[in-house]
Amino acid sequence: MSDVKPKIVVIVGPTGSGKTDLAIVIAKEFGGEVIAADSRTVYRGMDVGTAKPTADSKQSTVNSQRSTADGYVVRGIPHYLIDIRYPDESYTVAEFKRDAERCIGEISGRGKLPIVVGGTGLYVQALVENLAIPSVVANPKLRESFGTKSNAVLVALLRDLDPATADRIDPNNTRRIIRALEVSILSGAPFSTLRQKSPPLFTVLEIGIVLPREELYRRIDGRTAQWVRSGLIAEACELLARYGPLCEPLRGVIYRQTIEAIQRNPHLGFPGTEADLDRLAASINGALHAYARQQTSWFRRDKQIQSIATTADALPLVREFLRTNASRE
Repeated sequence: MSDVKPKIVVIVGPTGSGKTDLAIVIAKEFGGEVIAADSRTVYRGMDVGTAKPTADSKQSTVNSQRSTADGYVVRGIPHYLIDIRYPDESYTVAEFKRDAERCIGEISGRGKLPIVVGGTGLYVQALVENLAIPSVVANPKLRESFGTKSNAVLVALLRDLDPATADRIDPNNTRRIIRALEVSILSGAPFSTLRQKSPPLFTVLEIGIVLPREELYRRIDGRTAQWVRSGLIAEACELLARYGPLCEPLRGVIYRQTIEAIQRNPHLGFPGTEADLDRLAASINGALHAYARQQTSWFRRDKQIQSIATTADALPLVREFLRTNASRE
């Protein structure tokens, strides 16, 4: 039996940097399929506010153990781990790692190149470094008790239990903060001490998109201006009515800002004035700029990531990676 590790390409970068576009170019050039490493696009019905790529075709794979290529296709390229949960269902890092490993096995088994794309740093780290993630079952009552608290209070609670995780975690990612608290409390040990590295399962090329800050902000702002005028408010209203304001995925940056604006002005989207929409866009942009800086800081810590600015920079890296047999140890 061969002990050669499957090769995978990992594309990381902050929100708005163009990860999906680059992944599709690489997939078409080298015969690849895409695995989304994103803690938001796993949720069905959360489309505009997660910048979920528009599908050519899709069929429901919610809670399915299948990871077949016909689930979600974008510009002719199969995508995995998108729309696999409803917003009121949990999805942990351990579950992502399990699902992504299964997808990689299936893609490699068909002779295709697995391309992992994401802005959720912990998802990428868990997969690439083969972290042993504790499988602590979600506790609805505990989560409900945390749901009424602000992120600042939650981070303060986490700091008492696990300072190392509190220092690294995205302070805007309510879902991750609550999960770290949950694991620390239920396991009786700090979350950071439970994530141990194991020998790598894959040979990895990590590519990081790095753009000048002004250009990145310009991309973010342009995208937000389009969102608030093309479905974000209606989507947030529908999600709010169906799941309520304490639903964890709705407490992320974009939906939280939008829902707060809706609660202040129930007629915001029917339709709101240009001034209303501009104010909403400005509040979202401020939060997204901070989030992008946090993502950039997270990925900067990984010295294995090769930074690129354009597609032209990336293609030679992938070509050389596929030609050689070097592995990441």
